[in-house]
Amino acid sequence: NPEQQADYTIKQATPPDAPANLGQYLQNGQTAIAPGGTTAQTTVAFKATVTDPDGDQVQLQVEVQPFGAAFTGIPTASSTLGGSGGQQQARVDVAGLAHGTDYHWQVRAVDQAGQMSDWVPFGNGTTPDFHVQ
Repeated sequence: NPEQQADYTIKQATPPDAPANLGQYLQNGQTAIAPGGTTAQTTVAFKATVTDPDGDQVQLQVEVQPFGAAFTGIPTASSTLGGSGGQQQARVDVAGLAHGTDYHWQVRAVDQAGQMSDWVPFGNGTTPDFHVQ
């Protein structure tokens, strides 16, 4: 009885890793807003490192809510799909934030197959992540 070899393999899709190295920046994407910090700009750039174990392209999704409002799990904005492979920094800009408002935010990674990481909150949950003056 000769050994049979499979003509194919089935690969189980793996979701992306949870985003790491979260940061909040002014609209220029270079100037960091310290945790609990204040900005006069109504557009904020959010960055995080995303990785997919399968090497799929990955996008970053961010949900921004006024501080005190519960997260809904529905993204406010998403980046474009990034290059496939190892770790990469993704950026999402959110415009139209209200003056005089405190905010908190969370991110997740989504790969090209639609697999999602868990949401990762930026701050400690007890204080605002940033304030738009």
